[in-house]
Amino acid sequence: MSKDADKKVTSTMLLFMGALLVLMVILILVANSLMRKAEDQSARDTSAERAAAERIRPVGEVYVGKAGPVKAARSGKEVVQASCAGCHGTGALGAPKIGNAADWAPRIKQGLKTMLKNALNGKGNMPPQKGAYSEQELIAAIKYMSGIK
Repeated sequence: MSKDADKKVTSTMLLFMGALLVLMVILILVANSLMRKAEDQSARDTSAERAAAERIRPVGEVYVGKAGPVKAARSGKEVVQASCAGCHGTGALGAPKIGNAADWAPRIKQGLKTMLKNALNGKGNMPPQKGAYSEQELIAAIKYMSGIK
C-alpha cells in the first residue's frame, strides 16, 4: 500500500473512532439525564403516594371489647361546640337556643330521659346522635344547653 492510502485509512479510522467517542459521550449524557428524570419522578411518586395514603386514611377505628384505648368523655360544652351549636346557637329550624330558659322549659318538663331519647334518635329537624356520642356526653350537652344542674 502506498503512503497516501495508509494516511487515508489512518485518518478514516481516527475519524471513525472520534465519531464513536462523541456518540458515546452523547449517549452517556442522555442516559444520565434520563436517570435523573426517573429519580425525580420516583421522588414525586413517593410524595404522591404519601399524599394519597393520607387522603384515604381511616377517619376512625373500631375496637371490640378491651382491644383499644378508652377515650375520656367529652364535656357538654365540647359536644355542643362540635355538633349542636349550629342550630341551638341561633335557634335555626326551631331549635331551642342555648341558655334560653323559655325555649327549654317545655322540654325540661318532659324530663331528661325524654330529651336524651330525642337526642339519640333525633326529633323533627334534629338528626340522631346515636353512635356519635355516648349517653353520658349527650346528657352533659343537654344540661349545658338547657341550664339543668
